[in-house]
Amino acid sequence: MADIAGAIISALSCICGTPICNCIDQYRSFNDDVGELRRELDTLTKRKEDIESRIEVGEACGGEMVRREVKDWLKQVQDINVDVHAFLEEVQGIKWYERACLDKLVCRKIDVVREMLEKGSFPGGLFIDRAPARGNRIPTENLVGEISTKEEIWGYLIGDEVGMIGVCGIGGVGKTTIMKNLHNDLQGETRFQKVIWYLAICFLREITRVRNFEEVARLKKLETLECNFDDIQDFNSFVNKFKDFQRAITYSLLVGSAKDMLRRSKHELVITDCEIGEECIVLPTKLEDLWIIRLKNMGSSLSKIALLEKANELRTCNIRFCEEIECVVELDLSSSSSSLRCPVFDKLEELWLWQLPRLCELVRVEGEATPPHVFSNLKRLAILSCSGIRKLLPLELLQTLQNLEAITVSFCHQMEEIIASLDSDASSSDKFTFTFPKLRELRLWTSPQLKSICSAKGVMVCNSIETIEIGGCPELKRIPVQLPQLDNGQPSPPPHLREIKIHESSKEWWESVEWDHPNAKNLLQPFLKYSGYPWD
Repeated sequence: MADIAGAIISALSCICGTPICNCIDQYRSFNDDVGELRRELDTLTKRKEDIESRIEVGEACGGEMVRREVKDWLKQVQDINVDVHAFLEEVQGIKWYERACLDKLVCRKIDVVREMLEKGSFPGGLFIDRAPARGNRIPTENLVGEISTKEEIWGYLIGDEVGMIGVCGIGGVGKTTIMKNLHNDLQGETRFQKVIWYLAICFLREITRVRNFEEVARLKKLETLECNFDDIQDFNSFVNKFKDFQRAITYSLLVGSAKDMLRRSKHELVITDCEIGEECIVLPTKLEDLWIIRLKNMGSSLSKIALLEKANELRTCNIRFCEEIECVVELDLSSSSSSLRCPVFDKLEELWLWQLPRLCELVRVEGEATPPHVFSNLKRLAILSCSGIRKLLPLELLQTLQNLEAITVSFCHQMEEIIASLDSDASSSDKFTFTFPKLRELRLWTSPQLKSICSAKGVMVCNSIETIEIGGCPELKRIPVQLPQLDNGQPSPPPHLREIKIHESSKEWWESVEWDHPNAKNLLQPFLKYSGYPWD
């Protein structure tokens, strides 16, 4: 069997040359490198936790001052941790040939993590060196209701009957305040040769979950809440029963197999590897960041997410690896009641759709035209590895996308049009323009069936454009970006344009692609850059 496999690979090598062999090697290397990245990141995280523990003890016990380089290192490690975890989540489940393209990026991230490990040795120590303090009083508060307790402890200290005193109690009852006052009083005593202040802090790392949610959710001064729920049923029960938890300044809620908080926003929910039963998902009202990853029995849209229309603070929606979803928004406007089967994202700023094989449209409307507030605040739209969608934006949706700043389409192998044409376009001879007044980034990568950004009669006005990136789109024949005109009527580059990045294998394509003005390529030549793919 091994000989047969070897023969097949050899035959393929003869037919296809070295690239397929390189892809196979890169695929094997990719899996090894991802494992190495996880191990290195785990080591870096543990070192960060150890350093934070030492800092907390040093600050509490001796008032130590942390070096600035240590603070900067901790912040950088936190940023790297968030970045790598998000990256690992993204690459999970993508196809093998796409993984091969990402191997170099994985190696670069390994190098970054290792570099941070080396920087985290701190041979000069964590704290700023200073002369030892002798006989200094410790700043503290005046005692109010603990006078009797302090006097009792003082009696034991002065007497000879007790050799050790334990001061016990839950956090916040004033134990540390009492001991600081006693320390200051002992500075005037002559019977003690030395008085040493040492505060020991106990870390109960073995406690991983609090089972009594009622006690936590009803805390009146709750500031930060992080919870992990086994399934959607437990999560719904918590949200329905304990609504007061939403008063927390920040909360991060994980449902399913997700292990790490994203900490992208103050209020976030991550649902991973779960199955929706008969009941819908109930969302908190102050939710800002929603991640849905590998959710089963989801249906064709987000209709099984209850109360989404009440989550009026939602800013980011990220849907990945959900095999059933066909559209994001589903509206039934055919009746006078205007039944809403899926909420309208009127305040959403970012929409990320990754590896949704059945996705065929963003908005599905039955009846009248799309309401003007659908996606009206959307700034970033990213469609990645969605193999079923052919047309991204229906023409009637454009009037609601006036705040759109970035469009990314990548690995959408059936995508044919970015802005869908109307049937009447073919018979009409009139040109029409559509405007994206805030569009800064247009990125189109590895979509081999992409034939047009808009119809042949359409012109795109986007004077705010800064970056255009195109690669792996050989069927794209025209770039319909309208160039601004000077006072003398001559065209000029868009005023904010910084670069036009074309894949290095697409030089011939660039020479053949059409612009609406015959002199456009000459005007834009100074902005042209040839490069590899972003993941190289």
